[in-house]
Amino acid sequence: MMQTGRIRWLLAGTFLTLTVLAVAVALWAVQPNSTPPLPTQAALGTSSGTTRQPDEPILLPGGVAWYGSLPIAGLLPASDPAVHDVALANTIAASTPIGPLTTSTAEGETSSDEADENNAAQAGDGTDTIAANGGASNATLSAEQAEQATQNADFISGSGTQAALAGTATQRPTDERPEAPPGTLPPQLTPTPTATAERTRVQINLTPQATNTPRPTWTPWPSATPLPTIAASVTELYVDASYSGPQTGTASQPFRTIQQAISAANNGVTVFIQPGVYTEALNLQGKRLTLTGISSDPSQVVIAGLGLGNPIVQLGGNTQSLAYVTLRGLRGLNTGVLVDGGSSQTITSVMMENLEYGLVQRGNGSVRLSHSIVTYSHHAIRVESAVAQFESFNNLILHSARGIYAVGTARIYNNTIAETHRAVEFAGTAGTLRHSILWANKDDLALGGGSYTIQANLIESGAASQASDDPLFTRGNNGVYYLLAGSPAIDAGLDQAANLGFGNRSTSTTGSADSGLVDLGFHYDAAMSFIHRPRQIYVDASNTGFQDGTADRPWRTLRSALDMTRLGRSGDVILIAAGTYSENIVINKRDIVLRSQGDPQTTILDGNGSGAVITLQASETVIEGFTIQNGTGANGGAVNITTSDNLNVRRAILRGNIFANNTATTSGGAVYAENAQPLIERNILRGNSAPQGSAITLRNADGATVRNNLLVSNTGGFALHLLSSSDPILAAFNTFYGNSGGVRNQGGANIVEGNILWGNNSNNWQDDTSTATLTDNVVDTLPASQIVSAQSPFVNASQSNFHLRAGSVAIDAAINVSDYPVDDFAGDLRPQDGDGDSSQAADVGAYEMPSTMTVVTIDPDAIYVDGSASPGGDGSYGTPYDTISMALVNAVNGDRIRVLPGTYAEPVIITKSVTLLAENNGAILQNQQTAMLVTVADVTISGFTFQGNTVGLQANNASNLTVTNNLFQQNGKALHLNASQGLIANNIIRENTGDVAGIYAAGEITIAFNTIIDNVPDAACNTACAGGIYAWDGHVTIEGNILWNNGTEIGVNTGTPTVRANLIDDATYAGQNDNINLMPLFSDTGTLRPGGGSPVIDAIPEGIGGSYLAKIERDRLGTLRPQDGNTDGRIKLDMGALEALPQTSLLNVEITPMPVPTMLVTTPIVIPTQTMTPIVTSTATAEPSVTLTPMPASATPTASPSATLQPSLTPSPTAILAPTLTASATLAPSLTPSPTTGP
Repeated sequence: MMQTGRIRWLLAGTFLTLTVLAVAVALWAVQPNSTPPLPTQAALGTSSGTTRQPDEPILLPGGVAWYGSLPIAGLLPASDPAVHDVALANTIAASTPIGPLTTSTAEGETSSDEADENNAAQAGDGTDTIAANGGASNATLSAEQAEQATQNADFISGSGTQAALAGTATQRPTDERPEAPPGTLPPQLTPTPTATAERTRVQINLTPQATNTPRPTWTPWPSATPLPTIAASVTELYVDASYSGPQTGTASQPFRTIQQAISAANNGVTVFIQPGVYTEALNLQGKRLTLTGISSDPSQVVIAGLGLGNPIVQLGGNTQSLAYVTLRGLRGLNTGVLVDGGSSQTITSVMMENLEYGLVQRGNGSVRLSHSIVTYSHHAIRVESAVAQFESFNNLILHSARGIYAVGTARIYNNTIAETHRAVEFAGTAGTLRHSILWANKDDLALGGGSYTIQANLIESGAASQASDDPLFTRGNNGVYYLLAGSPAIDAGLDQAANLGFGNRSTSTTGSADSGLVDLGFHYDAAMSFIHRPRQIYVDASNTGFQDGTADRPWRTLRSALDMTRLGRSGDVILIAAGTYSENIVINKRDIVLRSQGDPQTTILDGNGSGAVITLQASETVIEGFTIQNGTGANGGAVNITTSDNLNVRRAILRGNIFANNTATTSGGAVYAENAQPLIERNILRGNSAPQGSAITLRNADGATVRNNLLVSNTGGFALHLLSSSDPILAAFNTFYGNSGGVRNQGGANIVEGNILWGNNSNNWQDDTSTATLTDNVVDTLPASQIVSAQSPFVNASQSNFHLRAGSVAIDAAINVSDYPVDDFAGDLRPQDGDGDSSQAADVGAYEMPSTMTVVTIDPDAIYVDGSASPGGDGSYGTPYDTISMALVNAVNGDRIRVLPGTYAEPVIITKSVTLLAENNGAILQNQQTAMLVTVADVTISGFTFQGNTVGLQANNASNLTVTNNLFQQNGKALHLNASQGLIANNIIRENTGDVAGIYAAGEITIAFNTIIDNVPDAACNTACAGGIYAWDGHVTIEGNILWNNGTEIGVNTGTPTVRANLIDDATYAGQNDNINLMPLFSDTGTLRPGGGSPVIDAIPEGIGGSYLAKIERDRLGTLRPQDGNTDGRIKLDMGALEALPQTSLLNVEITPMPVPTMLVTTPIVIPTQTMTPIVTSTATAEPSVTLTPMPASATPTASPSATLQPSLTPSPTAILAPTLTASATLAPSLTPSPTTGP
């Protein structure tokens, strides 16, 4: 018994010792001056009884943003107003996730409604509750959870006893963070959350204590290098991140960091910052200083913050200025500018992007923000002190949850605030709003109980009796939200523009300075390089977490995404992941792109029989890549395009969709358009029904186009019904099969040409007014004026294969149609010589028959190499050399060497000025120490695959080197360019591993329009390491590339590379010189061609490329540059090695006529290869060539069953083309579209 007692005393002593140690550690960890606090719970403006949304973080010192039930990190003193968040969060981390936190506020606090800011779904609905009161267990917590909760609460409070009681936890339906009482600093608060059984949400009632504790101040880390003493007479210091010499702060010996200059500066100094990216958090330390970018373009100086919750710039305590910089952060982690304390601060021409808070003002000072832009931030401007003075003059605030929130006195002049949840909220006793535009916000204006002056504004809601006319925004080349001529905001102010200090600033795309009465809203400076790019909003029905529309936190519904869209010339792109979305949506904002990220079969918009799936009331809208099904309505079961406010809906596009099983009781089973001009192309419309227009009805649709569609098994009226248009509707190159009827024209001089109307149950054609024009349509019976054929033109219509069979009358039949589409339903080019008669004309119907003729052009002046040839050749096309080395031995300077497809296991050493071309990108160089070495000037290398080598291509002292259209993959190092000069363009560089896995560049090298992805730098590398590009010396230009997932994307030894207009997986370069940092969104991971909605499409600004563009007029796979990849009518270059194709293709489509499902078993059609007889031709003006023409061939069916159905046409540049079918055990009806592929 005595021994047992000793053991108990020993255990008790051990426990006491551990407890003392834990308390000591906790007190040490929470000392002030660790990290600067962001706005805390008591200071972040909420109202009694309102709700903090689940994706709205509780911000903790150290930059921790706690979202709902996620674990947290970081501690703070128990006296800090935010301590209740930490205690609660740590308790939650030890228990089952709960619902959103509920709070109430102290009496007299200011009201603010943030409940709708993120429009996010609630997260978590567990039944567990929390014990955080020092040890009391709860019926719904396990003993282990209760013990962990006790430890968490004790650790936070710094002792083994619970903190002083200040409230209790009870269930409340809604909540939000409390506001600090006006006129006071946030009070000291102590938490006491206590558990209540069977509750899923927690309310914490906070009672202010009698004392105020000053906020801890932040002391930056000391510099590793002692700072020089700056003489009192010095008024200017300089900073340059790229400088590497002695640092004295002069223009010739600048500091490398801004904080070094601040720390060294005396009062009255101006710190000039050279262009570059500065990853710092700055504190002006109460000094009277000016920080300014040396350029008048703020995008040239980017201050990115430390990403740890620090304010990027902290001002206060003296007169200070900040100008001509960009502040960029990560939402949830950074505040742009924190002003804390008295005195006067001026912030001008600053861009703030992607921040949790753009500007936060505390204390009793004054702040003037002017000529600045705040975008993509949670709160743009937040004034928290009732005694603060704040002025916002000529600022643009876009795409943020909150615009301007002010407890203190705020004066807002000539601001444009758009696409926020609430534009302006006056929560203090006084405020002025004048000459501003509040537009496309969820809420425009909220007023507290004070006295406010609201004059001469344009407010969409008409709040405060202000004008509500459409401002007629547009976008120019250098920004957003200019005013169109005729805008009601022009000359609508009360003061003369010249008296307000606008100088040469403009609201017009012409750049003309504002004169006369001032225009409303933001005025641009031409020097401010603010480039608008369409925003990508993501939707994924499977997301069960937090939602804000970003790629990693997508919205769950289309409706939420549409709520976030903006107005303007270049609209948002909404990218929808595969899944089923049972919604009925209305699109009433113009210029929106709704695009599937996956297969149309798996991305389904389902009307669920409760109305039209999509009601479209806005122009310039694109809907692409979906199955749209089970919609109902009087008109347009799937899509109802109709007018809004008597305005025609212009340039709407429906492309690449499957419309299935939709019903209308009057017209347009799938699509109905009235007073609209849609383009309907490359869709499948099957199984829809309506009395008129079982698939499509167009009424007064002047200039509409319906082309390259498959309309199959639609019942009721005619599949396509055209009514009363003044400008002709064009219905061209569609295939109608198995419908109740084909096409009916009920008014208007409409044009119907190049269609197949075959196998329909009633009339193929009806013209009520005899006003339509029919040209070159293939029909099975009537009208007799068209191409009548009793034999089916299709390969096998009963098995849903609507490709043209060999010998079809539809091949080359559109001889009288001059304006045909450039490609067909499957993306194959029109026209082709489908019947092999050496003449080309467009085929009738949705599909073009590929050419049966193989054309080989022989270059008589070239040296040919074929690895499969016998030794002893002479390098001609007929008897080529069998190795590249042999061709090089016999070549002279200036020769072209054409290497035929094959694998070449030989080192290629180039010592002559030659051009090496791999035919059809088919020559592979592999398994060498160095696959190709260039040691001479004027060499061109194009079309090769370098694979499995230690080094792919090495160049030493090689000038005028051109390396284009190659694939470098799975080498140790792709390219090593030493002391060389030249162009590296249109290459794909992927999956290489080495010290520099991608490109090592030393010399005058231009690296342009390459796709460099998934390369891995050697982990053992210590110097000169990079996965993407390493610029060793000289001047390297890097432009138009995609660099993604390469570890270090760009490394630099010496010199300053020019980096512009690239997509880079590195925030260092994002936002400057037209570089972007967004997901590249490839259509597939094989070709790496950009897919729908990719940000690289049309992303190259004018002026990029210069003289070398002629060398890359086609992309790596032969597609002409540029293309209109996003079909917005603007043709611009894309980033990367491949140009996006103009539209999504639906390939290998299966459509089974209703209502009979059939087991699909098909037979391939094989066209045997014929012996080719070369025919040598030449002309006086053309280079001699040899054209190989096949003898005519007949088709011989041969049975060949298979496991899958993929009716397809697979053209090859060098092979005879024939339809190839395989059998399937899949039951019809079914649809199998596939994405666009490269040529």
